[in-house]
Amino acid sequence: MKSTTILVATTFLFAGSISAQETEMSSMHARKALEIYSHIISIESSKNLGNVPQVANYLANQLITAGFPAEDVEVVPLGETAALIAKYRGDGSSGKAPILLLGHMDVVEALAKDWARPPFELTQDETYFYGRGSIDNKYGVTQLTATFIRLKKEGFVPNRDLIIAFSGDEESGMLTTRMLANEREDLATAEFALNSDAGGGRLSADGKPVVYLVQAAEKTFVTWEITIRNPGGHSSRPRPDNAKADNKPAFFKGS
Repeated sequence: MKSTTILVATTFLFAGSISAQETEMSSMHARKALEIYSHIISIESSKNLGNVPQVANYLANQLITAGFPAEDVEVVPLGETAALIAKYRGDGSSGKAPILLLGHMDVVEALAKDWARPPFELTQDETYFYGRGSIDNKYGVTQLTATFIRLKKEGFVPNRDLIIAFSGDEESGMLTTRMLANEREDLATAEFALNSDAGGGRLSADGKPVVYLVQAAEKTFVTWEITIRNPGGHSSRPRPDNAKADNKPAFFKGS
């Protein structure tokens, strides 16, 4: 089966006893997270379909409905895609610059004929959720959005601004990523960024934390184009200085 899977725990376990009110808030958070997760998985937000703005507008409406001022929730169209920026205003007591919380709303294409389950419908078994983008990166987008909603409803005020910045074409042209990085000075002043599309935690079967991984760097690529000129010759009569003496291309590795 060609699918993306994730083991998800949408409630948090704390040492010691918790109040009934805390339990209810945790349950409400889990339900809201699952609602958001299921809805955005159902939107086929792969390239060239023009559906990423649907994801961005849905998330923006969820945040505004939860109490975030409309002026602090911005959908930024760019071609057929879009980015989402949402600011959770702090009281400034820390005196520190904002923290960016990153994710991307687009996914790689998926053909239903290649899948044992429908790729754009959130399904599950006793262990996993299934669907295109269930990990990469709609789970991260869901958890950041749902956590903003939960904290707002609980009346939490951070000691500095927290800013969600979701790009819309990470899996293709990355135009929204470049726009967010190069054209938004309000984001560039952040002290640091946390990317939900990296690292991640694992729970045991009984819900106990096992590990939380943190990725500190990202791989990239370099393309080299090399032209070699020399007298040359025919492969039937190889010569030591012939760049293709064995009639095969010369391969180079670089970094």
